[in-house]
Amino acid sequence: MCRLLGVSKQAYYKHQDKLMQRLALESFVIEYVKEVRAKDPGIGGNKLWLMYRSRFGQENSVGYNRFYDILDRFSLKIRKRHHRTRTTNSEHDRPVYPNLVRNFLPQAPCQLMVSDITYIHLGENLVTGKNIFCFLSVVTDAYSKEIIGYSIGGNVGY
Repeated sequence: MCRLLGVSKQAYYKHQDKLMQRLALESFVIEYVKEVRAKDPGIGGNKLWLMYRSRFGQENSVGYNRFYDILDRFSLKIRKRHHRTRTTNSEHDRPVYPNLVRNFLPQAPCQLMVSDITYIHLGENLVTGKNIFCFLSVVTDAYSKEIIGYSIGGNVGY
């Protein structure tokens, strides 16, 4: 086989040794991550790598990118939680009106117009840390789904 691949026996066995060493190190990383996550399941990859490196030293640990590759390959990354900004407050004492068109199906254009407002996230204010939005208000014909009108509002900070 060595002759077929064009490598010496020594190179083949040297590669095998490195491969086994690499697999052993990967399984060691996996066990360490599972051990830490058993105590704290929400700990992130960056903090895990820093803990791993401080515990086992720089010469006995894997590099940052390889650590993340191992986490990715064995599905050990945790999902980032995205906190949605609350833009609607339904807890109020103002009147709530009934939906008069719940069961109405328009048979022709211009019989029923519907509207909606959506908030578009523009980013985060670097000074205050608040999210910045603009809003899009759309009026649509319910029959043809054609947009009859729209308005884009200015920045809204929440």
